[in-house]
Amino acid sequence: MATSESLFRCENMYHVGAYRDAVDAARACDVDGDLSPAECEKRESLRLRARLALGEIDDVIASVEAMGTNAGPGARSCKVLAMYERAVRTGDESGRNALCEDALASLEETSGTMDAWTRASNATVLAREGRYAEALRLCHGSSDLEVMAVAVSVLCAMDRPELAEKHARAMQQVDDDSTVAQLASAWASLASGGKKIQDASYIYQELGDKYAWTPKLYNASAVCSMMMGSYDDAERDLTEAVAMDPKNPETLANLATCALHLGKPSGRFINAIRTLEIPSESLTRVDDLEAYFDRASAAADV
Repeated sequence: MATSESLFRCENMYHVGAYRDAVDAARACDVDGDLSPAECEKRESLRLRARLALGEIDDVIASVEAMGTNAGPGARSCKVLAMYERAVRTGDESGRNALCEDALASLEETSGTMDAWTRASNATVLAREGRYAEALRLCHGSSDLEVMAVAVSVLCAMDRPELAEKHARAMQQVDDDSTVAQLASAWASLASGGKKIQDASYIYQELGDKYAWTPKLYNASAVCSMMMGSYDDAERDLTEAVAMDPKNPETLANLATCALHLGKPSGRFINAIRTLEIPSESLTRVDDLEAYFDRASAAADV
C-alpha cells in the first residue's frame, strides 16, 4: 500500500472508531520516507490518539515524554488529552483544574500563533469541563476540519443545532468527502431531530459499509434508531457492538436504555458499567435518580 494511501486509511479508521486498524495503518506509513514533515506530524498524532482511544493512557504520556524536544504539537496535544483523561479517571480534581487553566490561558494567544492540534485539544478539554463559550472561542476562525469538528460537537452539546448545521456545512465546503466532515454532519442532523435523524442514520450506514462497522458506528446508528422509536433495530446494532467490545461503557448504557423501552431488565447492563470503574455520566444519572427515589421513599414513610 502506498504511503499516502496508508495515511488516508489511518485517518479514516481513526474517525470511524477502528482504532487498532488506525494504529496498524500508522505503522505502515512512511516506510520509504516519502511523508512530508506535516504528514509525519499527522501520522504520529493519529497513532497516539488511536492508542488513547484504546485506553493506553499512561503509554501515550510516556511515549510523548520519551520524544523530548522532538515531540511536535500533534504529539504534545495528545499528551494533554491523555493527562486530562487520566485525571478524570483517577478523580484528580487538581490535575483537571490545572489542565483547564492551561487551556483557558491559551485563549490569550492570537489565532496565528496557535497550531490546529493545540486548538483542538484545548477546546476539547474546555468543552468537557462545560466551558462551552471558551471552547468555541478557541475554535473560532479555524478552517482546520478537526478544530471545526470540535466546534460542531460543542454546539450540539449547547443545544444549538442550527449553528451546528451551519458549521457542518462549512466543513463540507472545505472537504465534502472527508470522513470527519460527514460525521459532523450526522451529529448536527441528529441534534436537529425530526426527519433529519434519518439523514444521520444514512451517514452512519454509509461509513460503516464503506470502511468498517465499529462499536462507535453501531452506537451512533442505534441512537438514531432509538430516536426514531425503532428499539428492535437499535438492540440489533447494540448486540453487534457489545460482541466487538463487551466493556464499552457507551454500548452498555445504550443497551440499558434500549432494554427499558423494550420492557426488558436493564440491571445487568448498569452493573456491568459499575464493574468497569470508569467515570460514566449515565451511571451518575442513575445513581442520582436512585438517591432521589430513596429520599422520596423515606419522606413518604415519615
